[in-house]
Amino acid sequence: MAGTIKGLNRLGKLFIGCILMLILAGGFFQVVWAPSLARSAGNPRIQTLREQIIRGGIFDYQGRVLAQAGVSSGRYTGPRSLGAIVGYDHRVLGQSGLEQAYDQHLLGLTGASLYLCQWRLFKGEKHYGNHLRLTIDVEYQRIAEEALGARQGAVVILDPTSGALRALVSYPNFDPNEVYAQWASLREDPAAPLLHRAVQGLYPPGSLFKMLVLAAALDTGLYELHDTFLDQTSWLVEGHSLNNAYSTEPGEISLLEAFRRSSNVVFGQLALDLGAERLFDYVERLGFGAHKKLGVATSRPRLNKPATLVELVQFAIGQGSLLVTPLDMALLTATIANGGLCPQPYLVEALVDADGDEHRLPPALPKRVISSFAAYQMKRAMLAVVEAGTGTLAQVSGIDIAGKTGSAENPHGKPHAWFTCFAPAEAPQIVVTVVVENGGSGGQVAAPIARRILLEILGEG
Repeated sequence: MAGTIKGLNRLGKLFIGCILMLILAGGFFQVVWAPSLARSAGNPRIQTLREQIIRGGIFDYQGRVLAQAGVSSGRYTGPRSLGAIVGYDHRVLGQSGLEQAYDQHLLGLTGASLYLCQWRLFKGEKHYGNHLRLTIDVEYQRIAEEALGARQGAVVILDPTSGALRALVSYPNFDPNEVYAQWASLREDPAAPLLHRAVQGLYPPGSLFKMLVLAAALDTGLYELHDTFLDQTSWLVEGHSLNNAYSTEPGEISLLEAFRRSSNVVFGQLALDLGAERLFDYVERLGFGAHKKLGVATSRPRLNKPATLVELVQFAIGQGSLLVTPLDMALLTATIANGGLCPQPYLVEALVDADGDEHRLPPALPKRVISSFAAYQMKRAMLAVVEAGTGTLAQVSGIDIAGKTGSAENPHGKPHAWFTCFAPAEAPQIVVTVVVENGGSGGQVAAPIARRILLEILGEG
């Protein structure tokens, strides 16, 4: 009898233990797993909720509508060149761009709002999603879009102090309102209109990369702008000929003059003096491609450390296997404009709830890349490029512009035309970076595009 009672006691304890384990497991599921599973895009309950929720809108920096709240047909009213950035929300295709990155916020399903939403809908009430306010300025976007025109390429405009992205233009592009109807043709189009070239396009930077090489030489104290080098039409490095875009008799020129002329020969020598390790250290300091918090897909540059002397000199003039995005070049420019501090780029200015209350998202702190004195010297060199160098077609009366041209060779046709700049030089307000695919000369093609943008934004002096 006593043995039976002990057995029953053990059985009872085991039963109670199992009940407690089930309760704990259920609680863990409810607290840890359930919310994420409930918000999963594949959850049919969420798909049902999507059709009942009044989705939040997306607005520019000044509150102008880019994506209308509460509508699906004709939701997008912003410039076409922002299509891949704002993205789309479609019941068949799903989401892309910021629509995807901030999907739960736009649905108003963050935190405990999921259960509140279900309760409201159960009672027959409406549930309103939240809104996004971006750093983009529609007027800047329009100006840059018109300046680029129907040229295949991209424009980036940003605030060099904060890193706020004011315009991201890409051509060709697409209308998010028509993305489903045109999906097959958009995907098959060899011009890749679904690719937003400002943040996803990869290009050899050509002579724009000389900004980094010169900045490294000045920051290390290895050279100053008045130091001289032998310039000539071509120069042999391990049997490889490095050529200038201009013909010249051999002679000594200053580093400032070499930058103004964009001498490949001098910058090849400079790269050899710096060495691959020291030069690549500055590449890593700048953090090319490290834009995970942007909220949209970006391409990571191809930045392989040079293994030979030939690779090193090609790297220094922005050629070889080197590929970067226009955003990366804009941030290099912003670093110089910002006294050697590289701003962290961002696209979302504030999260706005359904009642209109804003939660501002302050920019991340900038990081020191070069000294303020090196940045000052770089500004002098970039001013010389626009005043009397390869970038004179970017000049705007009454505004000092610091810039750099680039004509990057590529195996698929004419060189890509680059120009990047900041203005006004003494108190920079904006950075403008332009790339035109197969455009030819950066000074002849890209610089005038930047000039038109600067003229409209900053006005004539």
